[in-house]
Amino acid sequence: MKLFLASSGDKTLHLLSGLTEITPSETKVAFIANAADPYTGDERWGEKIWVKDDKKKFQELGYIVSDVDLENLDADSLEKSLAEFDVIHICGGDALYFIRLLQRKGLSEIFKKIIADKIYTGTSAGSMVAAPSLEIEKYSDEAKPEILAELENFNGLGLVDFLIIPHAANKDFKDDFTRYISHLPEYNVPLIFLYDNQAVWVEDGSIKIINA
Repeated sequence: MKLFLASSGDKTLHLLSGLTEITPSETKVAFIANAADPYTGDERWGEKIWVKDDKKKFQELGYIVSDVDLENLDADSLEKSLAEFDVIHICGGDALYFIRLLQRKGLSEIFKKIIADKIYTGTSAGSMVAAPSLEIEKYSDEAKPEILAELENFNGLGLVDFLIIPHAANKDFKDDFTRYISHLPEYNVPLIFLYDNQAVWVEDGSIKIINA
């Protein structure tokens, strides 16, 4: 399995082709933006600019990008829909919302099976959900009570044995970072804090932090 786990995809995705043998113009990307569904244009983060930036970067680099909306798929149609893609990309947004979506639609296990032989790329929340557990995220200012109440559990995809904490230099998240650290004794998953010019590359069990 190959994973490219970034804090900000628009600042780091240009590194992807150098880590693999893929040719962008021949590489199909399934662009999944459901983690951003809870946000609207008049909220704190503007017009989901992070989603637009990810897609624009893939397109500038020459990748073949297609939107995939998990809300419209069940387990059978998900497997068929993603079969043709080489890269599965999960955008940023609300990591717990994304996990709840997979749970609600019964997609967690089939999603992990599908991506096992593909390249998985994530930005922010899309990188966070690769972790075995996102329980520490319940202490975030962004955690919504209605989503917490509906979660079956805090299990992530379990693709790696650590949790990415993105945007390490962003002062808007400093209170969250403080709370995460204060609750570390209750959480046995290692944290990797990433700056926006960094990503974690995982290939066949090997892990390295790369810088743009």
